[in-house]
Amino acid sequence: MTDRWWDRAMCKDADPRFFFPEGTLRNSYKVARQYCSICPVKAQCLKDALSHPDTFGMWGGTTQNEREAINDRGKLAVKAAIGHGDKPGTLTGYYREKAARIQPCDECREAYNEHQNTKRAVAA
Repeated sequence: MTDRWWDRAMCKDADPRFFFPEGTLRNSYKVARQYCSICPVKAQCLKDALSHPDTFGMWGGTTQNEREAINDRGKLAVKAAIGHGDKPGTLTGYYREKAARIQPCDECREAYNEHQNTKRAVAA
């Protein structure tokens, strides 16, 4: 038999209405959070839910809105890593961010502007 994380979840025999509330109970996750707080597979549950962004309900101790915020922060971190990488605030960082098709950060943009001003001064 295959070991699946959800077979060890604290919520597996709980009333699903606590985890998937609708109507007036939509924001009432108090009981679900209690289950999640002591669940041995909370991390696996959250990881799975984060990989499926449209997942409704309480998963890994988080609501859909909370997971969307986590994913948004993660996307920003990935963009920053893909962008200037280990060259923040440099001309190289600026060009890396442009190549990654992301808005260059303020520090890299300043480095680019300084470089352009230097080139203009030398040319004049």
